[in-house]
Amino acid sequence: MILTQHNGSDDLSTCALHESERPPIPIVAHGSPLDFDEAFELKYDRRFFCYADQHIHLEKDLIGEAFLNVGVMRIKGWGVQFHLYDDANVNIDRLLVRKFLDLYGKAENGRLDDTEKEEWMSVVSQVDYQRFCAERSPELYMEGKLLARDDHGWLVRWHDGTEQQIDESIGRALDILDPEQRFGAMVRIGKGNTVASLRSISFVAEPELTSENLWQSWPIATS
Repeated sequence: MILTQHNGSDDLSTCALHESERPPIPIVAHGSPLDFDEAFELKYDRRFFCYADQHIHLEKDLIGEAFLNVGVMRIKGWGVQFHLYDDANVNIDRLLVRKFLDLYGKAENGRLDDTEKEEWMSVVSQVDYQRFCAERSPELYMEGKLLARDDHGWLVRWHDGTEQQIDESIGRALDILDPEQRFGAMVRIGKGNTVASLRSISFVAEPELTSENLWQSWPIATS
C-alpha cells in the first residue's frame, strides 16, 4: 500500500494561487484490495510495560500486526487484540499486564486450556520471567555476620558460609551493626541470587554463647 498526497490538479501554479482558499489536502490511499488483507507489522520501541503497580519486562521486541481490512491490531503471540479505529486511546500497558497476570494465575493453578497453553508458552518466551519471579519472591528470615563496611556497601557472611557484598542502596539497615556482629533480618532474594531488599534487623548472639547459656539454665538434678 502506498500513501500519497492528492492535490486535485496537475497545474501547480493554479494550486499555489488558491492555496489559501482550499481545505487541507486529504491523504488518499492508492493500492489494490490485497494490500488491506495482509497484516502490517509494527514493532514497539520499548520493553517495559507498567500498569497499577504491576510491571513486566520483555526480552524480545513486541510485535503488533495491523489488519487494515477489519481495523484490528493484534499483539503477536499474546492473544491480545483491539480495534484500531474505535479504541484509538487503548492502554497497551494495561492490556499486556492483564493478559500476563491472567495466564500466570491459570498456569499456577493448572487451569490453562489448549489455546491458553500456546499463548503462555509464547508469552513466557518474550517476558523476562526469571526477573518477574524474583521480584515477586517472598521475604525470608536469614542470619549472618557483618564483616566490613566500605564505600561500596556492606560485606556480609551468611549462615551458610557464603559471603556477599550488599549495595549501599539496599543494605542501609545494616548501618546499625558493628563489624563482626551477628544479626537476623527479613531478606528478599532477587535475580541472580542478589539481595533485593533487607529490613527488620535484629541482634543475634553467637551460637556457642547461646548453647552455653541454655546449658547453664537447665535445672540441676537433685537425686
